Amino acid sequence: HVVLAGPPRVQAILAAPRLLEDEQVRRRLEDLALGVLLATLVGLVAAVTLAGLVARGLARPVAALREAAVAVGRGVPPPAFPPGALREFAPVMSAFERMAADVHTSQAALEEAHRRTAQVLANVATGVIAVDEGLRVTMANPRAGELIGTTLEPGSLLPQMASPEWQPVWSAVGEFLAAGRTGGGERIAEREFDLEGRQIRVQIASLGPTPNGCVVALDDATALTRAARVLAWGEMARQVAHEIKNPLTPIRLGIQHLQRARAAGRASDFDATLAETAARILAEIDRLDAIARAFSRFASPPAEQLPLEPVDLHAAAREVVQLYALGGAEAPTRFEVAGDAGAPALARKDEVKEVLVNLLENARDAGARRVTVRLSQRGQRLAVEDDGRGIPADALARVFEPAFSTTSSGAGLGLAIAKRLAESWGGTIALESVAGSGTTVTITFQAAA
Repeated sequence: HVVLAGPPRVQAILAAPRLLEDEQVRRRLEDLALGVLLATLVGLVAAVTLAGLVARGLARPVAALREAAVAVGRGVPPPAFPPGALREFAPVMSAFERMAADVHTSQAALEEAHRRTAQVLANVATGVIAVDEGLRVTMANPRAGELIGTTLEPGSLLPQMASPEWQPVWSAVGEFLAAGRTGGGERIAEREFDLEGRQIRVQIASLGPTPNGCVVALDDATALTRAARVLAWGEMARQVAHEIKNPLTPIRLGIQHLQRARAAGRASDFDATLAETAARILAEIDRLDAIARAFSRFASPPAEQLPLEPVDLHAAAREVVQLYALGGAEAPTRFEVAGDAGAPALARKDEVKEVLVNLLENARDAGARRVTVRLSQRGQRLAVEDDGRGIPADALARVFEPAFSTTSSGAGLGLAIAKRLAESWGGTIALESVAGSGTTVTITFQAAA
C-alpha cells in the first residue's frame, strides 16, 4: 500500500480494492460455517435415525418377551416370538420358551391334582371345611353341608350358616385359631360333641406354620359309638356272669354238703360242719359284694361333681403304706415310700388312696417281695414299683381293659378304674413291665395352683 501525495479524496479511492478482498473472505467464511452446520445437522439426523432403527430392533424382542411373560402370568399359552430376532436374543428366547413349557406342564399337573382332590373330597364320608382366620368358608365338600344341614358357599360366615346347636363347634374352631395367632396353640386338635342326639367327632388342623386358617373335619360317630357301647356292655355282661358264677359254685356246693350231712344224721359234727360251711359261704358272699362294687364303680362316671383339690401325694401314699405295714415284719411283702413330698397335686384324696390300694394289691398278688411308692418331679409324678413276676409282653396292650386280669381271683377292673380316675384328674397313667422282673405303674398329675 503506497500513500500518494495529494488530497485525501484521492487516498480513499486508491484503498477500495482492499475492502473488496475483506468482504469476499468474510462471505467465504460464512459459507464454510453454513456448510459445517449443515453437515453436522445431516450427521445428527443420520445418527438419530440409525439409533432409532437399532432401538426398534432391540425393542421388538424385548416387547415380545414382555408379552410372553404377561401371558404366562395369566396362565395362558404365550404367543410365538417374531422371526428374525437378533442373534443375541436367541438364547434368551429359547430359555424362556423352555421355562414357559415347564410352567404349563406344572400348571396342568397342579390342576389335575386339584381335580382329583376335589373328586375325593366330594365322595368321602367325612365333612371337610376350610376356613380363614375370620371363620369364612374357603372350601367345603358336600358331606359337610349334609352333616350341618345347610349349603356352605365360599365366603359365607360359618357361625351364621348352621343351627345354634353347632355353636360350640365353631367356638372350638375360633379358640384353635386364636391359640395359633398367639403361638401357643396345637397344630391339630380333636374334640367330640353331642349335637342334636348325634356324636360328632371334630378334628381341626392348621393350614400351615403361619396363622392363615384351618381345616375342620367332621365325622358322625353316632353309629360307631353305639356299636362300641353295645360291644362294651356285652363284654361287661359276659365278665359279670363269669365273675358271679365263680363264687356261686362254692356256695351251692356248701349248701349241698349241709343237706347231705343233715340227711345222714351226722348230729355229732353237724354244728362244726355248719359253722365251717357258713364261714365259706359268707366269704364267697363278701367276694360277690366286692365284685358288684367294683363293677358299679367302673360303670359309674367319675365323681365330676366333686371339684379337684390340692392333694399331698406323699402324705396319701404314706397313709396307705402304713395300713399295709400293720402285717408286721413277718409279712411276705415289704412296702415303702420314697422321694420328696414336693408341691400338692390336683386330684381327689380318697380316689388317690383307692388307686394306690388297687396298685399295691396287684403288686402283692403278683408275688412281689418289695413294693416302692416313689414320688418325683416335685410331687407331680407317682410311681408304684414292684419286683413281682411281671406281665408278659403280649399282654401289655390289654392291661387297662376292664376284663383283663393276671389272677383268677380278681375282676380285672383295678387298672381300668385307676385309668378312669387318673384321666378325671387331668393326669395320665402308664404301665411298664418285664416278665419275671417286676412292674412299674406311673401316674402324672397336674400341679395345684
